[in-house]
Amino acid sequence: MRPITEEDEQNLDKWECINVDGKRIDKKDIYCYGEINLSSNDDVEYIKKFSLLDTDNGGTIHSNFNYQEGYALVEGIAKTYPTFDIIEWFKYNHCLIGKPTRIIIYKCKKENL
Repeated sequence: MRPITEEDEQNLDKWECINVDGKRIDKKDIYCYGEINLSSNDDVEYIKKFSLLDTDNGGTIHSNFNYQEGYALVEGIAKTYPTFDIIEWFKYNHCLIGKPTRIIIYKCKKENL
């Protein structure tokens, strides 16, 4: 997941690809892109239909994470835990990139991370 601009979104509609950090991402490798509103049931249900989490291990988030305020409270030692809740994990990652209005979610290989 990465933030995109309105111009990026228009270019994706037009050219069906985008350059991210010098790498071309084709539309076939894109799960979704555009405006996101996590208060909208439609957007939440749309996110749920993608298999974005590893079904064996889930995703990791910080304990005491607060999406609305945009922070994780650390009391001494930072603690994390695995979650299989796609929306909780999505909110955590959305917050990590600054809660942008527009995002892109695309497939990438581990060696490209």
